[in-house]
Amino acid sequence: MQLVIYVLLYPILYFISILPFRLLYAFSDFLYLIIYRVFGYRKKVVFDNLKLVYPNKTKKELKQIAKLFYHHLCDMMVESIKSITISEKSMKSHFTFKNISTCPDCGSSVMHEGGCATCPSCGFSKCE
Repeated sequence: MQLVIYVLLYPILYFISILPFRLLYAFSDFLYLIIYRVFGYRKKVVFDNLKLVYPNKTKKELKQIAKLFYHHLCDMMVESIKSITISEKSMKSHFTFKNISTCPDCGSSVMHEGGCATCPSCGFSKCE
């Protein structure tokens, strides 16, 4: 069953992934309308969680935050689909990484906390 779904869905996702970013984000806006306005995907859960996190916000402010969340959700969905066909050059032009340092032992990224650099992969640690 999963193979059938994969065979049917992959060509559609591939077609979406070859769209230029401008059309991709237009598709994301359309997806937002479908998910938020038409189906109301998990609206109650989102609003309940927003009320817990922001108890002093008005209903209008919570609604605005929810709309921003759904826009971001749809953007993340289409960007994930775009990752099927994006080239390394295009990816590097859309993403910038700042203050990245690598572990001298294993080469993965280190986390900086309280003046210490710690590698979550191998456990390397160096404090200033």
